[in-house]
Amino acid sequence: MNARPPLTQATLWRYSALGLPQALPTVAVYVLLPTWYAEEVGLSLVQIGVILLLTRLFDVITDPLVGIFMDRHPRVRLTSLTLTGGLICAPALLLLVNPFVHQPAASLLFSLVLLYAGWTLIQIPYLAWLPRLHPDSRERNRATAYREALALCGLVLSAALPVLLGLAGLGLQQSLNALVILAIAAGFVALQALRGLAQPRVPTQALPKVPLKASHKARADSLCARQPSLFRDNRLALRLLLSWFINGLANGFPAILFPLFVTAYLDANNQARALYILLYFAAAILSLPLWQYLTLKVSRARLWCLAMLAAILAFGCAPLLSADTALWFIPICLITGTALGADLTLPHVMQAEVSDWDRYRFGAERNASLFACWNMATKLALGLSAGCAFVLLGAGGFDAAASGAQPLWLLALLYALVPCTCKAIAIALLWNFPLSQRRHQAIQRRLARRQEGVEAA
Repeated sequence: MNARPPLTQATLWRYSALGLPQALPTVAVYVLLPTWYAEEVGLSLVQIGVILLLTRLFDVITDPLVGIFMDRHPRVRLTSLTLTGGLICAPALLLLVNPFVHQPAASLLFSLVLLYAGWTLIQIPYLAWLPRLHPDSRERNRATAYREALALCGLVLSAALPVLLGLAGLGLQQSLNALVILAIAAGFVALQALRGLAQPRVPTQALPKVPLKASHKARADSLCARQPSLFRDNRLALRLLLSWFINGLANGFPAILFPLFVTAYLDANNQARALYILLYFAAAILSLPLWQYLTLKVSRARLWCLAMLAAILAFGCAPLLSADTALWFIPICLITGTALGADLTLPHVMQAEVSDWDRYRFGAERNASLFACWNMATKLALGLSAGCAFVLLGAGGFDAAASGAQPLWLLALLYALVPCTCKAIAIALLWNFPLSQRRHQAIQRRLARRQEGVEAA
């Protein structure tokens, strides 16, 4: 069997284009808006934390539902699902940055529910596209690097645009509105580019033989009887899922608390806050070629662990800073930003490899369900970290709108020490991950031979 040719530049750009508009609202939604609702709109930290947690729990439920739907209806075009998600996200973003004056809490709740529902319809099909884009891990790594590079460009724009518009005299809300309009326009262009790609082919499975005249229920029962538990029997997927989730918790706490840490703990202004964000994401972008090169020398699992270890060393120094030593926060941002580049590129390729192993081991197409669970773990981690961080801060007496004494020790604990602990646990789970690149290549060859046999029959 001839190996498939490498992905063309046109294919890479068409696939990865959606990463930019997906990332454009990210800094606003996850970093700036929760603090803005506390400082400017007047909601308490506990209110915001509870709303973030409840909406994320709803978001978690939708992920496996979409994944199961895709696996059971493989003929549904992935681009149709992403377009539907985009049509839901657009009005949700506009409401999020323009809450009703007399009902800000209801506006935050309703807009986040809509936004997360639409986001799921975009994200699950998009992530599930990767294993079908190309069978080779290096080509998948290239596609992931392109996608995450554009995503990080979107993150930098998301951080820089409010600053630039602020210098031009616009307020934060006006800047966020401009960012939302840009995201909607870029999303329309990216979805059109994605539609130009060929629909990913779902591999033919060697399914159990059921009489041709059997009812649909009999066929479904026969197939379901052969389906193993998604994570009970696939220990590799479970191990990667736990590592991914715990590392997501580690990333969620500092992300949601970043504005408060900079302004309250380091006593810096909004301009300095924006500069730190830009340096953080710039380091992530510049590190992508480095991580892609290092995958040729070191296994992805071990490389990801080393990146998390570097982040632990950097975060551990953050509580030692003060307003007088705030400049030392710059190298912390650069190191943790570089580690973010590894978080954004390496795990997704590992997930695609585990998906191939699952298909080889169990003879079932559960690609969308697996990616839905991984995406669900991401959202649950972000929801728990955001909700717990704000609720714990509020319960500890921290008031974002107050100017008096604050429990800064609690802010430092949640911002730095909790992420260090979580990343250490993730490293312990992942350090000896057994699915190497050589083993994955052998699985790919066996899958190709199996596919040839099914098609010949």
